[in-house]
Amino acid sequence: MSEPLLSLTDVRKSYGRFEAVAGVSLAVGRGETVAVVGESGSGKSTLGRCAVRLTRPTSGSVRFDGVELAGLSGRRLRPLRPRFQMVFQDPSGSLDPRWTVGRSLAEPLRLQGRDADVGALLGEVGLDPSFAARRPHELSGGQRQRVGIARALALSPDLLVLDEPVTALDVSVQAQIINLLLELQETRGLAYLLISHDLAVVGALAHRTAVMSEGVVVEEGTTERVFRAPEHPYTRTLLASAGG
Repeated sequence: MSEPLLSLTDVRKSYGRFEAVAGVSLAVGRGETVAVVGESGSGKSTLGRCAVRLTRPTSGSVRFDGVELAGLSGRRLRPLRPRFQMVFQDPSGSLDPRWTVGRSLAEPLRLQGRDADVGALLGEVGLDPSFAARRPHELSGGQRQRVGIARALALSPDLLVLDEPVTALDVSVQAQIINLLLELQETRGLAYLLISHDLAVVGALAHRTAVMSEGVVVEEGTTERVFRAPEHPYTRTLLASAGG
């Protein structure tokens, strides 16, 4: 078998005496979606941030395409950053309210010394090129999330970490964004690490699912198997609470 695109081995993240992530091992293959699910406080978002080195793990290994990230300095990490990007629950956090959409999309490319085709990026996420002249406050929640996805795509990454990407949207818009993510995965060959508490979203997107509780993975398997025949009591509780 080929080496996973992303491989986490015994990753731990402590804040003082509190261990938010307590020894998690997980792998994401090329073109694959792996979901990490659990209740608030389970450690899933911290794990996602460790995976793309927005947070430095206390210990353990984070390998991306064979390169160890966990101990890299900022200078040595910088050339790799375009290849893994994060899509947040609230894209407003990654979009400067003073900038037009076009400038927000062009800026990552400018910093890399590359030309930006903003119109093409907007079209790829289902927005008219005229949106380039708008500012974030002029967009709906779904439109802002599409811009956030376009910004993540600007540098042609191999991996997106999706941190609750549709939680803030109403159900009909959620379905549109899920379909967009599926289309982008097919056309670009993207891998996704999906962080979510919403099992319906996980069921629609994920090939495999890891269930986290109190900083550890208590169950992992294909999404179909985990949903159909959960083995751990915590997983069964999650599914029951979601009506699964």
